[in-house]
Amino acid sequence: MAIDSLPTLLLLVDESSSKQWRDSLIEVASGGGFELISGPAPQTFDPQHPTVVISDDVNWTVHIAAARTHVFANGDLPPLAPSPGSFVDRHELHKESRRLVVAAHVISEGATLHDLDSVEAEIDGVGIAKRLGKCARSTVQSPLSIYTDLPPRPGVAAHWPSHVFSYQSEAFVDGSPDIDLTGRPRMLLHGPYVFLPIGRWRADIRFAVDPEGGAAPLRVQWGKDGDYATLEFRVAQGGEYSVSLEHDWKEPAPAQVVIWVTEAVFRGHFMYRGCSIDMIAELKS
Repeated sequence: MAIDSLPTLLLLVDESSSKQWRDSLIEVASGGGFELISGPAPQTFDPQHPTVVISDDVNWTVHIAAARTHVFANGDLPPLAPSPGSFVDRHELHKESRRLVVAAHVISEGATLHDLDSVEAEIDGVGIAKRLGKCARSTVQSPLSIYTDLPPRPGVAAHWPSHVFSYQSEAFVDGSPDIDLTGRPRMLLHGPYVFLPIGRWRADIRFAVDPEGGAAPLRVQWGKDGDYATLEFRVAQGGEYSVSLEHDWKEPAPAQVVIWVTEAVFRGHFMYRGCSIDMIAELKS
């Protein structure tokens, strides 16, 4: 087998790939006489020596061409953010979605995708690795279920429950989706900052309002920082409501639902129910 000096990236995207593929990939690369690099990017390597990078750090994709990248994915997605009011879980949701959106993007740019359920994977110029054990898939729905298969295609969907959002509070982190509208104009909620890939995305946003004899002036936004689809309206009747908004992601970016009360009100109650999202069209990058 001919060995060239261009580095090869073996990107392990999720937990299953680390468990079931890493040891086999290391064995194949070591047996082929390659220098092995693992861990976060960037690291220096000798351009004159054949190198294989085995890592779960998607930042390596900046340094190694998509054509030299093999992505091990389409496995188990963690059921993140299981508990209300957990800032740590929301932060992990944001970080994990970035890993997945970068992996999806590099696949669309020409990287080779290896499904974790495959028995073996042929790495061009390196060798053939065999899966060690079975890759189990979680039956628990994840807020990142749009990434179950990479890259996401029109029709994929996910549910974002109310506890993955951030609400009005003194620290604006750990408030409640059960909100008293009384007071000044203000933002009621925002989040969850999950990265979405390029495409047209729809959000179906659900909430309950009791204006308590008044009228609740609301603004609902869907998009990314500084670029939103927006709907403004007044609620004079109590009940359950749903707003559907569509927006184009022309590059990967964190998604936000933002809801405001736009005028000072003296009474009223708002309860956020969460939202569902789905990709309705592909867009050219």
